[in-house]
Amino acid sequence: MENRTIPLNQKRLLSISDFQIYASVGRNNAFKLIRASGCEIRWGKRVYADRVAFDKWCDLQVSGNCE
Repeated sequence: MENRTIPLNQKRLLSISDFQIYASVGRNNAFKLIRASGCEIRWGKRVYADRVAFDKWCDLQVSGNCE
C-alpha cells in the first residue's frame, strides 16, 4: 500500500494539527477560531474543522470589512 498524502485544500475535514497549518495559527487559537466560525465537528473526543464551512466564514468576514 502506498503512503499518499492529500493536500490540505482537498480535505473536507481537518484535524486540529492540519487546521493549525491551514489557518497559520497555534493550537489554542485554532480551537477558538473553529468555535467562532461554527465549523466544529466532533467524533467522540476528536475535534475536526469543516474546511469548506471555514472558508465560507472567512469569505464573509473579509467581504464585510472591505467595503
